[in-house]
Amino acid sequence: MVLMTMNRGSFSFLSGAGFTFLGAYLWGFAWLKPVFWFAVASTVLSAAAVPLALMGFFNSDIKCGFFSGLLASAAVVLITLAFIYTGVDGIHSLVSSLLSGLSVLLLLYAMKPENELPE
Repeated sequence: MVLMTMNRGSFSFLSGAGFTFLGAYLWGFAWLKPVFWFAVASTVLSAAAVPLALMGFFNSDIKCGFFSGLLASAAVVLITLAFIYTGVDGIHSLVSSLLSGLSVLLLLYAMKPENELPE
């Protein structure tokens, strides 16, 4: 699997590139449009849900999993509202949410201690 053959530096590079692209994407495509605040709010919620989900999955902490589910549900509601209120421009909210979640996941995987990485 390609994911397991990459080193931690590659993951951190891709995470930083994802965050940079996210900023450029929001500025270039969503800036000064009605969808901008939907995109920012769903981005923050998705970025906050990922670490909580990982803590809930790996530490069996019920509270972290519950709050991660709440944040993810709120992000889905915001993305749905973005599509309802802005039409096709709601795609910017979806793309920014997915990009922020993936960037946070790559950052957390790059920061994982060496003895916990899969072989």
